[in-house]
Amino acid sequence: IAATAWATAYQAGQTLAGRTNWLALHEVFFQAWRLGVADAANGNVADFDPENSLLIVEKAEITAQDLEKRHQKLVEGLAEMPADLSGEARFQHLEDLVKTVFDPTWKVFAAIELENATAVENALAGRQLLENASTAAVEIWLQEAALVRKALRSYRRTTLLREAFQTADVNQELQLVQIPFRSGQKQPWVGGPFDADTTPERLAFASLALETPANFTPQMAFTGLLLDEWPEFVPSKTIQTGVAFHYDQPNTQPPQAILLAVAPIEGGNWQWEHLLGAVKDALEMAQKRLVTLQEVENNHQGLSQVLPLIALPFTPENNQTPNVELF
Repeated sequence: IAATAWATAYQAGQTLAGRTNWLALHEVFFQAWRLGVADAANGNVADFDPENSLLIVEKAEITAQDLEKRHQKLVEGLAEMPADLSGEARFQHLEDLVKTVFDPTWKVFAAIELENATAVENALAGRQLLENASTAAVEIWLQEAALVRKALRSYRRTTLLREAFQTADVNQELQLVQIPFRSGQKQPWVGGPFDADTTPERLAFASLALETPANFTPQMAFTGLLLDEWPEFVPSKTIQTGVAFHYDQPNTQPPQAILLAVAPIEGGNWQWEHLLGAVKDALEMAQKRLVTLQEVENNHQGLSQVLPLIALPFTPENNQTPNVELF
């Protein structure tokens, strides 16, 4: 309609009316391009020529047909959505529908209504009671956090560009909200330094840094971007704790033995062969010591006449172990 009006006015010699309708048409093309209609992209707003009027009308008709098709897909998609769909599932269905109709790269943001809007409103109103939370302190915190947090680094670059180009929101500052907030009482900001003797009861468990419009109130429905989030643990000055070890349950067996080996060459260094030989000798001697007098008599009649050269008594009371108490 705007294209036809523009072409008719220009062909009739109404220059002013033609330019007015051209500006309206240019705005329509721009809005269609924002909705994902690539063919609606247009040139400079000042580049209008009555000789191209028919081409512009044809382009407008193609754009209108594209928008009508997208609108029809939206209507059909909404009609197919189950009536009992709610919450996150409903939002996911709407997001998939928008990406299908317009562009897969589109982002959809849900409107949020806070359940604890009153608590957030009180925290915003009393943020001056936060200790060590001045504008300069928050700026220093943002600078330091941006060094290690990629999302905050991008946000800080945005704020610097706003200052460089003096945009309309150049004076926008981060608003601190701590939950829980104790109205009428000074309390430390957990993002800044605080006394080591501060009890856990005085510390908040959630701290938010918000950039909000001037007319923002927690009671209203709103939407936004969550740039970053992370947990931090505040250690206590003193705490009772314990240490546990995994170990084998003690029993009545003797403790494990330690093999003490001496280098076979006086003044020499240890060699791998020497250490390996010491372990092998120890194992052979341990096996030999397991042989009792009864086993020698039963299995080696000849050796039983000469071995052992020194015999120690084996007593049942001592679990058949040699008794070295000879006196």
